[in-house]
Amino acid sequence: MRSTHAPQIAAFDDESAVVSFGDYVRLMANNPRPAEPARPSWLPAHLFPFESRFLDVNGARVHYVDEGDGSPLLLLHGNPTFSFLYRDIITGLRERFRCIAVDHPGFGLSSAPAGYGFTPAEHAGVLEKVVQRLDLTGQPFLFFGHAADRRGRLLYRRTDGHYGLIRPATAGR
Repeated sequence: MRSTHAPQIAAFDDESAVVSFGDYVRLMANNPRPAEPARPSWLPAHLFPFESRFLDVNGARVHYVDEGDGSPLLLLHGNPTFSFLYRDIITGLRERFRCIAVDHPGFGLSSAPAGYGFTPAEHAGVLEKVVQRLDLTGQPFLFFGHAADRRGRLLYRRTDGHYGLIRPATAGR
């Protein structure tokens, strides 16, 4: 017979909670986290034929596409778009480059944590972690995108300057 015992969690502050191992097992059995979210119905596979990947960074669930081989090419969207913007570029360049298109927290298939301010500095902080987790630090990589110069300067300071900036024609000045 299955227990109807509800786990008791004693919160000590806003950052931590204590739960017994048995209660943890029951919580996980009743609320399993899916390995990865399913593709949303509004994003047809024939228009976005890439494997979605996810990283948990600073409380955000960050979606990215990582396709191809060669020198890394980091593709960053502006507001209010997402990695879908780069679908044709990825298809055209993945034979020569490792194309990595990241959805900023709160955009596309990424989710933002409560209190996320959507500032260039916050985006750069998340990107820094993505670059580290994808093992891009210490090697040259190309960086392309809207507002790339502003985010690029922030990211540059955080990756020891190992990137080349490609400014799109829409970047202005």
